[in-house]
Amino acid sequence: MKNYPSNKSTLSILLNASFVFSMTMSSSLVWAQKTAISDIPTGENTTISIKKGDAAVQAEKQYEIVEGTGHIEGEPHVLTKEARANWTKACDQWKKEIRETNHDSKVMVTDCGKVTCEKQGTEGQVCQSEGSYKIKTKVN
Repeated sequence: MKNYPSNKSTLSILLNASFVFSMTMSSSLVWAQKTAISDIPTGENTTISIKKGDAAVQAEKQYEIVEGTGHIEGEPHVLTKEARANWTKACDQWKKEIRETNHDSKVMVTDCGKVTCEKQGTEGQVCQSEGSYKIKTKVN
């Protein structure tokens, strides 16, 4: 047989404690903020994010994609095959310079573009192209 509190004051304290506990729990539910998506104005460029705590803010990294172009031209040569080889060397050097000058950023794409070779006077053939790149940089 279980022993129940025989004292009225002990029973009263237990009932009051359970009442206070239940009121505390229900009041926290009452004060929770609710927002419907339809309540948010959706003008130009609206983004809705849901984050909780400081870790969510720290985990968010802001990056920007920077795009650019560059003119690539190889040394002239009498033979087209050699002029194209000179352009290939110039292309490799251009890619290397992009990586070296952007060591704090992530080089996503480097493309030397479509090569075209033309005769330039008495110097011979010159091969050239318009290169492009994309770099992912961290925004402060």
